[in-house]
Amino acid sequence: MCSLLGLQGVRTVDSQILMVLGELINTEVKGFLIRNSHTLHQLTEYYQIPEVLHRVERHLTGMHRFMDAVITIGFGLELRQQLYAASGQHMTEAFPAVAQAMAEISHHIDPFCTCYMHE
Repeated sequence: MCSLLGLQGVRTVDSQILMVLGELINTEVKGFLIRNSHTLHQLTEYYQIPEVLHRVERHLTGMHRFMDAVITIGFGLELRQQLYAASGQHMTEAFPAVAQAMAEISHHIDPFCTCYMHE
């Protein structure tokens, strides 16, 4: 897929995935937390009391949509990780000299060196 899309295509797909995930977070996840804020607050404070757990269980609304959103977000994040891993592998296979040069350079760079920073 990465050879078909190219690096810009991978970035485009990634931005679309992020757009969908952001929408889910801003609507489904945030909405669930807002609608159930009082109930979740009770759960946080009184989780050790069994009666409160039963009351919280009855009063939580939209749990199914919330779980769908959270699972979709997890899949989206995993897809992003796989997409970038595959694009890195594609770059290594398509341009082995560049990958080898980058690996060699990275071995000689001190990540804690501040000598390259400008004041």
